[in-house]
Amino acid sequence: MRGLDNRYAILFIRGARPVMDLKYELSQHPAIRHTVDGGGPPYIHKGKQEPAFTGTPLFQAFSAEELDESKENAA
Repeated sequence: MRGLDNRYAILFIRGARPVMDLKYELSQHPAIRHTVDGGGPPYIHKGKQEPAFTGTPLFQAFSAEELDESKENAA
């Protein structure tokens, strides 16, 4: 590794053989303007939208109070 030229990088992907290739200068990418480094706005995650599939959910979340009530009713 010590003798590796600084222009090269080694990419490790699980399940595949390592790949050695030239490094890519990200500041030269045509879409850099869309990133914060290129002067664009930061990405802000807006959360979930409406689910793509509607219907009966497979699982249902219960609050702690509802769980306590169900334990009392079962006993």
